[in-house]
Amino acid sequence: MKNVVLIRGDEFLLKKYPVNRKRSKAYKQFFKMGADRGMKMVWSSTKYFNGSHFTKYFCLDGTKWKMYKKPLKAHFILDKSYATTDIIKKQQMAVQVPYLDPIQMQLLVNDKFLTEAAFPGLIHPGIIVRTQDELKEGLKKIKTREVVVKPLASSGGRDIAILSKSKMAKFKIKDTMLLQEFIDSSKGVPGLYKGIHDFRLLFLSNKLIHAYIRTCAPNSKMCNVTLGAGRVIVPLNKVPTKMLKIAKEFQKRFAQFHNSFYSIDFIYRNGVTPIVIEINIKPGLVGGNGKEDHHKILYTALLDHIEKYL
Repeated sequence: MKNVVLIRGDEFLLKKYPVNRKRSKAYKQFFKMGADRGMKMVWSSTKYFNGSHFTKYFCLDGTKWKMYKKPLKAHFILDKSYATTDIIKKQQMAVQVPYLDPIQMQLLVNDKFLTEAAFPGLIHPGIIVRTQDELKEGLKKIKTREVVVKPLASSGGRDIAILSKSKMAKFKIKDTMLLQEFIDSSKGVPGLYKGIHDFRLLFLSNKLIHAYIRTCAPNSKMCNVTLGAGRVIVPLNKVPTKMLKIAKEFQKRFAQFHNSFYSIDFIYRNGVTPIVIEINIKPGLVGGNGKEDHHKILYTALLDHIEKYL
């Protein structure tokens, strides 16, 4: 039996269980699907890697998570930790074991400003602000009434806000942030969806494997599933040609990263023009309405990919 290790960083050490209750059911499904293929699926941490194997991990024992404290050698690693966590250890792992995603790609895509700089003209631009004075100057360059403010590195909608310019002027800068003009997506995606949205394309080994529209979270203009947004699966043959054409530019530049898993998030401005709002190097594996069909598509694709390396 081959060992497939999902890793986290420091935050893993503080928990008695590898995932919270909301996500546990989905990950149990993923682990069971892997077990049915002869894989031993486990959760561990970069902190438990000693240079050759993991010294502590969680495994699914029937229907419950069980902790083990004994050596385990990985045959494939799926990285779910923050991109900047234990980089040296990750590099050690990646030399020894097939590793999803490449460290260099993680560092590039993790920083939203670096990603924009690497793909000029392809991603919705932003303005870096570090101080209140820079915020004041940045707001002068924003032409829309509302402003999106986000950390340079974030996921799941954490610390992202959509505020009016007047409220944004009172916003307190605590870290380096990115300002972006707000894009009105309320007219939806032509022929597929009406309303506020974003449209995610998922790529594995640089090939499109899945597509879905994330709907607006309750009482919000944000479309993150972790905030309560829904999910509408889109068959791959229904993905708009305009989006596919833009996505090909990213696929060309990511071609050197064979063992990769990433997403491209689009928004349709005024129901006409698709715009890339960000690239995500660690797309979420669980959650949201319509999750059963979504999980089946995603987990099958991931396990098919992992099997090629075992």
